[in-house]
Amino acid sequence: MKQRWIYAVVAAIAVGITLCPATGQESAPKPGPEVERLAFLVGNWTLEGVVQPGVFGPGGKFSETSRGEWMEGGFFVIVHEHYAGAVGDSDAISFTGYDQERGVYTYWGFGSGGETEISTGQNTGNRWVWSRGGKMKGQAATIRYTVVVTSPSTYSFKSEISTDGANWTLFLEGNAHKGG
Repeated sequence: MKQRWIYAVVAAIAVGITLCPATGQESAPKPGPEVERLAFLVGNWTLEGVVQPGVFGPGGKFSETSRGEWMEGGFFVIVHEHYAGAVGDSDAISFTGYDQERGVYTYWGFGSGGETEISTGQNTGNRWVWSRGGKMKGQAATIRYTVVVTSPSTYSFKSEISTDGANWTLFLEGNAHKGG
């Protein structure tokens, strides 16, 4: 009798193992085509531009170097940046990906001065438009950042601010090139 019980337990375990696939055999999720569009961020970039005089200070030229790489798993691009110029020097790190649930690109950036930026974006062809809420002199504002990819190794960019969602003021623009 005891032997039959042991055989029954062994048989039940064997059936359970057969019916339940091993976790290691399940395939990992793969990034979709939306995520693959972020590939242009990967690599070393040099940005040069101008900050307009105004709310953010006297304005002037700036430069930035950045290095983008895929995060393990391929769902996010991590970018390390160093900015020098019109509003001082700083370093930053950002994580850019795609939120399948909301159907938007996401950007989470953190700067060496303690700033945090959370933006959402849309992509149409070679044009990327990012936006986020913020404040300008204590008043609610929207900041819009537009990137136009002009080749696999160049893009132009501009950033604008609006307090009413209809009238936009340019405060930063420039060009970027890949290499180095």
